[in-house]
Amino acid sequence: MSENTVLQKQAVVKPPVLDKKTLQGNILKGHGRPFASHILVRFNLRFPNTARAWLKNFAKKKVTSAYEQELTAQIRKSKSDMDRSVQETLFAMVLLSAEGYRVLDLEKYMPTDKNALFVDGMGSRWEALGDPPPQARNSPYDHPIHAMLILAHADYETLKVEERAILQQLRRFCSIVHVEEGKRLVRRFLKGTNGTNGNTAIVQQSSGLTEEKPVEYFGFADGVSQTPAPAQTNGHYEIASSINGNSSELDPFNHALLQETGMDTYGSFCVFRKLEQNISLFREQVTHLVKTKQFTEEDSAGASIIGQYPNGTTAKVPKENTHVRKMQNLAANSPQIVRRGMPYNDADRYLYTASGETPPLSEQGAGLLFISFQADLDSFERLQRGAIDKTAPGADALLGREHALVTLKGGEYFFAPSLSFLNQLEVDAFTLEDGQVNSLSNQEFILKIRELYRADEFTLKKFGSYWAKGDRMAAIETLGVDPPAFDRFYAYLVPLMSLLDAHKVEPYQSQKRRTVWKLEAPDEPLRKKVIEAFAKTISDPKKLERFAQQWSENRNGAIESIGLSPEEHDTFYEYLMGFGVNFYVFFPL
Repeated sequence: MSENTVLQKQAVVKPPVLDKKTLQGNILKGHGRPFASHILVRFNLRFPNTARAWLKNFAKKKVTSAYEQELTAQIRKSKSDMDRSVQETLFAMVLLSAEGYRVLDLEKYMPTDKNALFVDGMGSRWEALGDPPPQARNSPYDHPIHAMLILAHADYETLKVEERAILQQLRRFCSIVHVEEGKRLVRRFLKGTNGTNGNTAIVQQSSGLTEEKPVEYFGFADGVSQTPAPAQTNGHYEIASSINGNSSELDPFNHALLQETGMDTYGSFCVFRKLEQNISLFREQVTHLVKTKQFTEEDSAGASIIGQYPNGTTAKVPKENTHVRKMQNLAANSPQIVRRGMPYNDADRYLYTASGETPPLSEQGAGLLFISFQADLDSFERLQRGAIDKTAPGADALLGREHALVTLKGGEYFFAPSLSFLNQLEVDAFTLEDGQVNSLSNQEFILKIRELYRADEFTLKKFGSYWAKGDRMAAIETLGVDPPAFDRFYAYLVPLMSLLDAHKVEPYQSQKRRTVWKLEAPDEPLRKKVIEAFAKTISDPKKLERFAQQWSENRNGAIESIGLSPEEHDTFYEYLMGFGVNFYVFFPL
């Protein structure tokens, strides 16, 4: 074979092309926000269309791409410190578990890893990972988790506003398993030291001589949460904190990304684990090492367990089973994983202050929300199995089972699908054309909902008893509505939910109405007027969209636009509320 032939064959082999506009953020680069909400979701089996429609709409309007994340970072760098707050935006991403793919009828698109670890979920791997058995876990991690949404922002209050709005939408068609809050902890250290100098006064008075670093709840920078890239000289060598596509050592196609089934786009497997740190036991071990004269001060004693000093400087300790040293040795023969953890504190009773003061400590309820991304879940499992391996030099001093310094509270394996995948989700929605209902089943649905507005007290009480408890499907069935038809109707309303949620409908506040929940039934003319307003609005997509937009901006103006006065609307609404039927603007939302 000639040299030219070899060159021609080599030229044919091209590296994969990565379109960052289709890849979710937080994989190649951490989201960088100090506050994050991790919403754990379980879908309702009777609302598959609504769930797919919601994910599709959420991806379009909220999810952050790797491209957007990169662009935002560039803008932030170009602005002065004074201007940066203006540029802060919400970060959002979507992760699906294997069971989530099944419930959404997306099993044919489920990603596959080398040893089929994703398909059975993290719970099935408890023995190999050294975890407590699934049956030993407490709520909320004793229930299946179908998806996790990550929301993050620089401003805590803004994040909570976004979170509440999303939860309000989700609760209509799924269960919220739990919301885990992550909060970055920061501590100041004197420059040019290993962080063992505890002179807080010097730190406070000489800010120019200090540096600020993220810490975890054992008080160490990086610790078990944030870690630098392997090329650096400190930190956890099993982890890359970011990926540079130009570096062969950190090639995203080898370490973090997997091509999606049947598509030319990429996603990434995600490991999520809530790890509680036993702070009291850690302090006891540190105190013991000092009292027995093995170390002269506490930070050095702690470094003998962690493998680094408080500010992140690698400790020169003899033990080979410190966390950092153990992971460094394992990483030499293991693929890289990309770590994106954040500290959590369930009680939120203490934080490390910017001045470096030592906070009061809690015995439980604080630790790390461990998140890692990898092209294959075996990359994570190999590191975890190595950490708990008791053979020489011994189990990880931090993660080893017998030490109990870190305890798993729960978790799951997820996959971060591409934005292309989410945007192409198939939805069998309630559809309308040219202002007309285009199927007999949809016509029947509207007719039965209209009849609710004419219903007697017995029917309203029966319907309301389910609706008030959040069991919308059971309530709808009392009217004889086919559940799939209601699922399609919800899928139809999904794009407008955030607009319709902009104003909660509140009953009149007058003493007269507060004392008379059993209001007189509205007269027939008002019933007819309400039914006509509902039918005309719900049957015309363009009119419904205009109404929803106006409702979000001007509640009374929106009500008047469909031929009702605000008083007529509120009178009828409060009548329904008396039976637990808290429809939104007469729509079963």
